[in-house]
Amino acid sequence: MTKTNRTFATPTPLKEPAAFAALLRCAAAYVAALLIAALAAPCVAQSASNGRLLYTTPFVAGQRSCSYGGCHGIDPAANQNQIRNGGSANEIASAIQIIRLMAFLKDVPTAAQLNDIAAYIRDPASAATAETMVEFYFAALDYYFVTSRATEMALLDVTAGWSRTGNVIRLINAAGPAGVVGLRRYYFDRVAAQNTRGSHFYTLVPSEQAALRVLNPGNTQTAGLPYDEGIDAYAFAPAVEGVGGGCSSGYIPVYRMFRGQTRFPDNPNHRFTTDISLYNSFVALGWDGEGVKFCALSP
Repeated sequence: MTKTNRTFATPTPLKEPAAFAALLRCAAAYVAALLIAALAAPCVAQSASNGRLLYTTPFVAGQRSCSYGGCHGIDPAANQNQIRNGGSANEIASAIQIIRLMAFLKDVPTAAQLNDIAAYIRDPASAATAETMVEFYFAALDYYFVTSRATEMALLDVTAGWSRTGNVIRLINAAGPAGVVGLRRYYFDRVAAQNTRGSHFYTLVPSEQAALRVLNPGNTQTAGLPYDEGIDAYAFAPAVEGVGGGCSSGYIPVYRMFRGQTRFPDNPNHRFTTDISLYNSFVALGWDGEGVKFCALSP
């Protein structure tokens, strides 16, 4: 894969990507605080679905969640840093007391929350449900952005200039169902508009992921390099990937198109869609048709 210049449009009121990133972090912290407060209320313990929300949401402002790539990762089944040892509330509580990097969690999770997290760690597949990836459009820059993250959707819904296109893709929120593959999200900082804008990019294609790792083997947050933000959602790999490709029976092809540097200098952009008519119409406008890159659930 050779195209690395991709751009994430920043609304006019936000003067640079750092401002948008800061706003995202503030919104994420606010939503996380509300979520943790809600989940702390009395609830039925041993809920894997509730446990997944807790596992992927930071308990403490300024700290990472359990699902952070440098901690235990998005999928407990991968057993990153021995997360599978946390199959009971007591085991998690003991780790919080013993492991220095977990000390910030002392006296934070309730017993019910620890029980739910343990339930999710024991059986991640039981928490898997459908989730929606939503596309947004910023008209002033003729720019498209897609996300499956609720905090980002909430932020863009109230940010001037952004609107939903109606283009949605149904994915899976956790590993477990047969055939699902992690859809990784990458961020390229300052790669367009005279190095003032960044870009997010999604792929589950192994060769593309490998090419991105070669560009940034240390996975550092460096301008122009792909920073791996981890698995954003789960989708299904195509039966045949690329132009002319397709999906196994029962799944919907997701097509990727690219507004490349040759025809659109310094203004690259990717779109993802399940609508073949939309895909073909943008290819006719000069976008590169990259074919089927992953498969989604039926509407």
